[in-house]
Amino acid sequence: MKLKLIAGFLLLIIIASCNKEGYNYDNYLKGKEVTYTGRVSNFLANPGNKRVQLRWTPSSDRSVSKYVVYYNNKRDSVVVPAKNEATSDTIKVIIPNLEEYIQDFTLFTVDAAGSRSVGQTLTAVKVYGPLYVSSLRNRRFTTSSLSATNLTMNFAENTDTINVTTKLTYNDATGSTVDMFLHPESLKVVLPNWKAGETVLVRSTFKPVKNSVDVFPVGYTDNIKIN
Repeated sequence: MKLKLIAGFLLLIIIASCNKEGYNYDNYLKGKEVTYTGRVSNFLANPGNKRVQLRWTPSSDRSVSKYVVYYNNKRDSVVVPAKNEATSDTIKVIIPNLEEYIQDFTLFTVDAAGSRSVGQTLTAVKVYGPLYVSSLRNRRFTTSSLSATNLTMNFAENTDTINVTTKLTYNDATGSTVDMFLHPESLKVVLPNWKAGETVLVRSTFKPVKNSVDVFPVGYTDNIKIN
């Protein structure tokens, strides 16, 4: 009998506690229902030169009036107005003036009443800049050969990140300035109408990753004298 009384007493305490918590929760909400706006999809980042391009597929929630992105440890933000884009569209925004480091980006959708979605975060997005450029080297020239008036220049395979192209500039036999380009997968390039004793200027460009929004030229030009 005593055990039954104790159990009943504990049950009353639990019920009273639940009622009290519910009451406080209702007071906190002030009778309002919590509303979350629809989230975007395909939230991605394209790194660049001290900047990042963010892109996403718009939310299907027609109440969304803007997109807010927080970065720099949420100390900075950018607002992108929603323009009733179709869900087949892609929204793109550039975040400039970033330090060469890593950044987290958190995206919210927001409606006219201020209700917003659950945040979506891209973590550890790499930002590139002068330090990356300082690590780059121009494609390395190895040997050359002359056939009639055409000069063939041979180069070593690329060992830096993703080579985009290598530009070669020289003055030909007529005195005209000529630009030629060495393909990333090629080991040689032919310079027509070559004049002996001229200098070839060589400068390569690279991408740190395939989806980079920027290309990065090497910080200097190689001057190659060919007799």
